[in-house]
Amino acid sequence: MKKTEAIIKEVGVPIYVFACTGTNHFRKPSTMMWDHLVEHCNKGIKPDMSKCLYVGDAAGRAKEWSPGKPKDFSCSDRMFAANVGIDFHTPEEYFLKEKVAPFQWRSMDPNTFLSNAEKPKKAQHHSNKQELVVMCGCPASGKSTFRRRYFEKHGYQVVNRDTMGTMVKCVKAAKEAVKNGKSVIADNTNPSAAARKDFIDVAKKAGIPCRCYVMKTPLELAHHLNLVRQNQTEGQVRRIPDVGFHVYRKNFEAPTKTEGFSEITEIDFIPDFDNKSDESLFRQWTDSA
Repeated sequence: MKKTEAIIKEVGVPIYVFACTGTNHFRKPSTMMWDHLVEHCNKGIKPDMSKCLYVGDAAGRAKEWSPGKPKDFSCSDRMFAANVGIDFHTPEEYFLKEKVAPFQWRSMDPNTFLSNAEKPKKAQHHSNKQELVVMCGCPASGKSTFRRRYFEKHGYQVVNRDTMGTMVKCVKAAKEAVKNGKSVIADNTNPSAAARKDFIDVAKKAGIPCRCYVMKTPLELAHHLNLVRQNQTEGQVRRIPDVGFHVYRKNFEAPTKTEGFSEITEIDFIPDFDNKSDESLFRQWTDSA
């Protein structure tokens, strides 16, 4: 704060300071600090974007971009400006008039991904007969969205460790639902055969089939979706720490029919947005590398 106050005193013009102190939905390159400025701090005046610019040093430059200079710690400042839709400059370019240095975004380009992605098609995945379905996929791979669209609305009982707290409670809820004649979908990461076994055993004991759906979402895309979801929910769903992805990868065993599954289906991630706002958030850069 002392440095900020010294700069404000030296410059001598009115200055707003916006500081994100946590890893949340306000953190760059999310546009939410900018959105707050426009909506609440600009006296109702719509900014002229052609006259706005952003100067930052998190610009994606490699080591030795200038002799003796270290690698930029991220590209989040450049991403932030791109997400807002304003010009970007590094301090060296803007204040010292140096040449533009080479850089890399260091993250997947969501707009290029959408340009090359398959178009969504109508599909049916639920069964009209009682069954138990086990989801398998890394964090933020789209499991819950897939479950809501294709199973939950058809009456499947959802068991989920995030909401129930423990695997014991999930298995208990699955047993109770099956006993009451309902189909069940286990919406957890379920990376290993051991993690999936309890649900397979519930189905076997009840004499109903157990199918497995494996989300094939690339890891880079899952990291992007992790941050998109946090921004989409305005922080209500917090980003999953990197350790969650590491643990999944360490424990992953590809599902096989020898475990007891009647069918195993692999699902590629195909973007299908519920509204324009969700698509807009997906198109924003995230510092997900």
